[in-house]
Amino acid sequence: MKITRENTMHDLTTLDAMVEFILIETGMDISTKSRKRDYCIARSVYCAVARKFFDKKVPYEVIGIPINRDHATVIHNSNNIYPSYERHPLRNQLAEKLIRAMSVLNSNSMPSVRTITKDITKDLQVEMLQDELLTDNEKVYRTLPMELRAKYNERVEPILKMLKMDAERMADTGRY
Repeated sequence: MKITRENTMHDLTTLDAMVEFILIETGMDISTKSRKRDYCIARSVYCAVARKFFDKKVPYEVIGIPINRDHATVIHNSNNIYPSYERHPLRNQLAEKLIRAMSVLNSNSMPSVRTITKDITKDLQVEMLQDELLTDNEKVYRTLPMELRAKYNERVEPILKMLKMDAERMADTGRY
């Protein structure tokens, strides 16, 4: 049996909502043939999140229908393009927003995609304000993979100890 929009309607409703969410969020129609970087990143986020959201139960071919792509392109986007932009801000923000939106859509109450977008945007604005308060060093630290964080902590710990001892000594002597 050939996979078509008609015989996969339930899954496609959710996938169409994901595409619509990306359109509302970024202003990019990822079903177009554009090869611009931001479009490719947005498409890769869609493919990767859709694959994870459906827990590999929906074939790649079905995931590709809303964006006019075949199964090979969906596989390539999920496995190659998505991971290669690991530190790209568009990819990370969009993936986070889309995952939040899908968890809301997956709940029993089905709010509109626009309502979900507004709620997530509010949450992310709060996070962005918190991020603005971070120093450049803290921002870089948060982007490090766990194994590099451990190395960083090993190197910084003696420096922090020394600074703490200096601060205590200054407080004891009354000199600042």
